[in-house]
Amino acid sequence: FAVDANTTHDNREAQIVVKSRTLPIVSDTLTIHQVQKNALILSNGNITMTEKGGAIDVELRTNIEYDILMPTGATWLTKVDSRALTTYHHLFQVAAYTGTDSRSAQVIFKDKKSQLADTLTVLQGQKGTLIISPRTQNLDETAHTVNVELQRNIQYDIVMPENVTWVRQISSRALVTEKLSFAVDANTTHDNREAQIVVKSRTLPI
Repeated sequence: FAVDANTTHDNREAQIVVKSRTLPIVSDTLTIHQVQKNALILSNGNITMTEKGGAIDVELRTNIEYDILMPTGATWLTKVDSRALTTYHHLFQVAAYTGTDSRSAQVIFKDKKSQLADTLTVLQGQKGTLIISPRTQNLDETAHTVNVELQRNIQYDIVMPENVTWVRQISSRALVTEKLSFAVDANTTHDNREAQIVVKSRTLPI
């Protein structure tokens, strides 16, 4: 995107929306904030981290004195002291996250002598989770319908065992907590038998 020079004495802002071509509720917005003569500009105002956490190197371009206001209550985001000149690099440490919901916090870079400020938003994604309960089914020789509960926050595929025809998936309707049904044929042989069904993420290798 090309941004013209701001020759006025006022800040200005524009928003560009990026949205899915097929899903109306999936979108994200790029906000472009252009300041007047005095400047306090972050090179990247939105940073997304994985659940593992890590270090963030933030570049700030400014010609004024400023303060850094850390968010209250967000103990998982800490400031790491670094040395800087005209272009400032600030290092923040993001703690590992094991929760199942994403979280976010905002760090404000503010001019000490005015209301001029810029905001860094840190968004940390949740850990991908797939949990089957119960994980083992012990059955007698008669036919059964097996119901299991699946807790998840990611998309998934069901991998049926190869060369096993006596277990079949029964389509079921579900939301975040899902019940998967499988039909088990009667065992007419004289041997015990066992099969494993894998439920895996479509997008994450775990």
